[in-house]
Amino acid sequence: MRYLGLAMPANVLIDILDRRPDDFNTLLARIPRNVDVWNITQEVVDSVRELEYTLRWYSDVAFLTSATIMARKRPRLVPAFDKDVKRAFKAEENKTFMWPLYYAFRTDYGQMVLDNIGR
Repeated sequence: MRYLGLAMPANVLIDILDRRPDDFNTLLARIPRNVDVWNITQEVVDSVRELEYTLRWYSDVAFLTSATIMARKRPRLVPAFDKDVKRAFKAEENKTFMWPLYYAFRTDYGQMVLDNIGR
């Protein structure tokens, strides 16, 4: 079955959309749509992390799938993760690159980089 353009196991899709939609909608509601990755608060990071862990609870949902779902639901906040990003961040299949990235944006150096690229 497909969800957001991704191949998803039927049991996971049924659980997310039919059995537990309120759980996932509540998690998504805590993650603002209008916040860019460089303007996040710790509360937002924690909410994104909770959604990631909830999606990854399913043994059939790999890191790449959970990251892609989150990127499609909150594109300004969650960077898309593909083979090129994976290679650039030297991320292994079941590891995350988002948390170091989020924290880097919160440092003085990260802010300077953002200022130089013209946010």
